[in-house]
Amino acid sequence: MLCPLRPGEASFHHGWTLHSSRPNQSGDRRIGLNIQYLSPSVRQTLHDRDTAMLVRGEDGYGNFGTDLPATSDLDPAAMERRAEQGALIKGTYVKAREA
Repeated sequence: MLCPLRPGEASFHHGWTLHSSRPNQSGDRRIGLNIQYLSPSVRQTLHDRDTAMLVRGEDGYGNFGTDLPATSDLDPAAMERRAEQGALIKGTYVKAREA
């Protein structure tokens, strides 16, 4: 299905939806955002250091550490947290393949 977008428009779809686009010909950047929602009752089974940001309600389970938002563009502390999370996620994928 074709869904051409004009500058400033957005598409919303499931993160697993196969999609593509031609190269960005503008002088501005193209921004992609993937948001995943899950219940606080869900838990990571391959390690115990996963984080999440509660967006509604209360967390009565404590299965996730708190994901802290950045306080500025390229916030050094946020960049360090992101690098740590990236390494943890890579390790999780390896463990999942081995399981």
